[in-house]
Amino acid sequence: MKINSQNSIDFRAKFLCNTEIKKFNHKTNVYSPLKVSFLEYEPDNLKDLITITETATSWKKQQYAKKIALNAKLISVGFLSNLKNHIYILTKQKESFDKLNSQDILGLAHMLNEENPIPDELVLFEVKPDFRYEKNKKKEYKNIGKSIIDLLKNIYCNSIKVFSSYTAANFYEKQGFEIIDTDVLEYLWKNKK
Repeated sequence: MKINSQNSIDFRAKFLCNTEIKKFNHKTNVYSPLKVSFLEYEPDNLKDLITITETATSWKKQQYAKKIALNAKLISVGFLSNLKNHIYILTKQKESFDKLNSQDILGLAHMLNEENPIPDELVLFEVKPDFRYEKNKKKEYKNIGKSIIDLLKNIYCNSIKVFSSYTAANFYEKQGFEIIDTDVLEYLWKNKK
């Protein structure tokens, strides 16, 4: 299931929906809502691929963004199926999605859509490292990762599995994922509705 999916061929990132995150206001010293856009990578658009690659290269201390960029390229050339593999982008950009700006990208996710009954898999996921959660640190943006996960739950509405790193396990548990294999830190989210 896709949100606002279009049947026409459009060589730009596909706008799926808007959502809100929190942005720190240095004048008031509080977080305020910020409207952001959630997009799906268009494998036939070279500009999208270049932007994702630039994003991954510019993110210092990134762990997964370069792998997401490589997978985007593999989808574009047909090595990975574009019917099963989907790259999602959370961006501050509100228009002109045919010209994505790498500086505005806040998060990336790669989903693998398998046939039932196998749950869909969150293969790779990364929030811009500058905005990762750190205790006792006022960061510029909040709720980026949570927003992406919530949006993915709306798209992949039955279940999502993920193999977590040790440092991300707490995050997935807070998002409603339950551990199903402690040896490999495999987590599963199931829609309870």
